[in-house]
Amino acid sequence: MRQAMTEDVLTLARQVSRRFYDATGECDTNATPEKHHATGLATPALQQVSGIDIDDLHREAGEVDWAANKDEPHWVETFARSVSEGRLLRAGVVPDTYTAKTVCKSCGEVPVPPGWGSTVNNCRWCFVGGYQK
Repeated sequence: MRQAMTEDVLTLARQVSRRFYDATGECDTNATPEKHHATGLATPALQQVSGIDIDDLHREAGEVDWAANKDEPHWVETFARSVSEGRLLRAGVVPDTYTAKTVCKSCGEVPVPPGWGSTVNNCRWCFVGGYQK
C-alpha cells in the first residue's frame, strides 16, 4: 500500500514538474537526488506542488497534518491549491477560477468560484480583510 502511494506521489510530482516546465520553460534547479527532508521521498521532482515549495507546504500544514497526509497525493495537491489561492486573495488578486459572483453580507458583491449561492453570510475574502475592487 505504501509503495503504491509513493508511486502516486512520484507520478503527481512528475506531472506537476512537467506543467511547471511547460508553463515557464524552466527546470527546477533545486532538484537533488537525495531524499527531500519534508517528504522523505527519494525524488528530485517533488520540490514544488502547484507552484509552492514543498517546504512552504510543510510549514503551512504544521507537523501533525503534514505527517498524517504528506503521502496522499490528492491531499497534497488540494492543500497546495488552497495555499496558493489564499496567497492570491491576501494579495488582492482574483484567482482565475473565480468566475462567478455572489453577495457577501460582510464584503458586498465578490468574485467566487462557480457553485456558490447568490447570497452568503461569509466568503473567502472575509478571511483576508475583504475584497477591494
